[in-house]
Amino acid sequence: MNMDVKFKGRGYFLSNFYPCKTHMWGENNSCTEAAYQYKKAIFNGDVITARKIQAARSGLQAKYLSRCIMVKRELTPSWMLQRRRIMYAVVAVQFRESHLRKRLLDTGNHRLIENVASGD
Repeated sequence: MNMDVKFKGRGYFLSNFYPCKTHMWGENNSCTEAAYQYKKAIFNGDVITARKIQAARSGLQAKYLSRCIMVKRELTPSWMLQRRRIMYAVVAVQFRESHLRKRLLDTGNHRLIENVASGD
């Protein structure tokens, strides 16, 4: 029987908010959420917010700071086309850590479902 693995909260190892150092694009971040939000700021030309995100103590703080990304009207159309590819890349980095990779592999072929109200 194939069962779902449901998870919720930043303390769960499958969460993008789970504390794990990520090194991407020559920069370090505190978790995959922070890396993703950093890249969103850089991609949209907001270096000031990117640096603040990089200094964030948590993924939650990084996500909050990302709301300040300075763009003319909205995120650039090219970001909207690239964001999924970038999220896949940052999640892949998270599971390079051997202890997290083992825990992910231990889920087997179960479907992974994050229980979030935001619909992300």
